[in-house]
Amino acid sequence: MNKTDLTKGPVIKSILLFTIPFLIGNIFSTLYSVADSVIVGVCINSNAFAAIGATAGLYSFSSMIPSQFGIGFASVIAQHFGANNQKLIKKSFAMSIMLSILISLFVTIIFSVFAKPALALFKTPTELMDMAYSYFIIVILGLTATSLHMLFFAVLRAIGASTPPLIFIIVASVVNIICDFFFIELFNKSTMGAAVATIMSHIITIVLSAIYIIKKQPVLHIKFKDFVPDWAVIKNLLRIGFPMSTLAITLSGGLIITQIMGNTLGTTYVTAITAGQRISGIISCPLAAFASSITFFVSQNYGAGKYSRIVKGSSSVLKICYIICAFFLTVCVFLGKPLISVIASTTDTDIINYGYRYVVSYGIFSFALASVFIQRGVLPGIDRVRLIPLSGVADVVGKILPPIITFAVFSDPSMKFWGLCFTDASAWIFTMAVVSFDYLFAMRKFKKMSDRDTGVPFIH
Repeated sequence: MNKTDLTKGPVIKSILLFTIPFLIGNIFSTLYSVADSVIVGVCINSNAFAAIGATAGLYSFSSMIPSQFGIGFASVIAQHFGANNQKLIKKSFAMSIMLSILISLFVTIIFSVFAKPALALFKTPTELMDMAYSYFIIVILGLTATSLHMLFFAVLRAIGASTPPLIFIIVASVVNIICDFFFIELFNKSTMGAAVATIMSHIITIVLSAIYIIKKQPVLHIKFKDFVPDWAVIKNLLRIGFPMSTLAITLSGGLIITQIMGNTLGTTYVTAITAGQRISGIISCPLAAFASSITFFVSQNYGAGKYSRIVKGSSSVLKICYIICAFFLTVCVFLGKPLISVIASTTDTDIINYGYRYVVSYGIFSFALASVFIQRGVLPGIDRVRLIPLSGVADVVGKILPPIITFAVFSDPSMKFWGLCFTDASAWIFTMAVVSFDYLFAMRKFKKMSDRDTGVPFIH
C-alpha cells in the first residue's frame, strides 16, 4: 500500500499497523547506533567511544533545530492530506524542502565556525577533545543531508507511507556499518571515519526516498513552479514548525548544561552516561514511534474533522506505552549491568555500576516520559502549539535542578552523579505540568465535539 488513510477503519488497528514500521525502524536505528558505538570502541578504543558521547549534547542541539522544523512541516502536510487538498500538499512539500535546506545551512555555518570553542565550553576532557572535534565537524558539515533525510521520512509518514522509510533505514544502516569499518581504517582509526559513514547513510536514504516518491507517490510530485515562494504557505508551515524548533532548542539547552556538568566528572562517568544513553535510547524507541504515529494520525483526523477518533486513538496509545515502560523497567533491573558491559566494551566495574544506576533511574520514570511523548505528539496535530515552547522551558528547568543540587551539596563525584541520573525524570515531571494541562483541555473539548463529528474537512 503506497499510503494509508488514517481517518478510516478501526482506530487501534489503524494506529498499530501504522506504528509497526515506525517501531521496527526506530529499534533498528537505535540498535545500529549501539553497534556503531561498539565498532568505534573495538576498532579504535574506549576513549573514542567516550569522545562521540561527549559530542551528544552539541550535536543534538544542532541537528534537532532543522529536524523539528521538518516534523512541524510534515504535520501541516498530514492535515492537508486528511482534508484531501492535493494542491496544498504539493506546495507545502516544496516549501518544506526549501526551508529545511536554508535552515540547515544556517545552522551548519554557525556550528562549524564555533565547534572547538563549543566543545571546550562543554568541558570536554582534554584526552577526548581531538577525537570529539574530528567526529563533530564532519557530522555538522553533513547536517543538510541529515535534515533532508528526516524531512523525507516525516513527509512520507504524514501521508501514511510508514513502511518505505523502514526499508530505507535497514538498507542504509547495513551500509553504514560496513562503511564504519572501511572509513575508520581509511582515516587511520579516527572517529572522523565513523562520522563520514553516518553522513553516507543519510545520503543513501535521501536517494531512496526520492526514487520512491517519483515512482509511487504522485501526491508528492512537485514541479519547479511549486518552489516559487508562497508566503501564505510558508507562514502556515512556520506557524507549526517554529514552536517545534523552539522546543528542540530548549530541550537541547538542558542537555547541553547536563552534558557540561557530566563532562567535568571525567572519562569514567562520561563513558557510563554514554553507555546508559544507548540503552535508554532503546527504551524510548517504541515510545518515540507511537509519538510520531499519533502526531500523523491526529493530524489527518483533525484535517478531516473526525474528533472522536482523536480522543480514542490518543487514550489507547497512552495505555499501550505504559505497558511497554513496565516491560523495559524489568529488563533494566535484571539485565542492565551485562548490557552496559557489552555496549561500552569494558569490564570496568565503576563504569558498569554507574551506567546501571543511570538506566534503572531512567526506567523507573519512563512512565512520565510516555505521557510527555504522546501528549506532546498530539498537540501539533491539532494546532495547539502555543504552550509547546513553554514545555521546553519546563524541561530545561527540571533537567538542570537535580545536578545543580547534587553538585552544590556533595564533593564526592559518585554522589554528584546521582543528579545526572535524575535529570530526565525531573524534566519529564516538570514538562507534564505544562503539557498535560493543554492536552486534557483539548481532549475534553473534542469529547464534546465528537457527537457532532461530521467528517467535514478542516482547511486553514
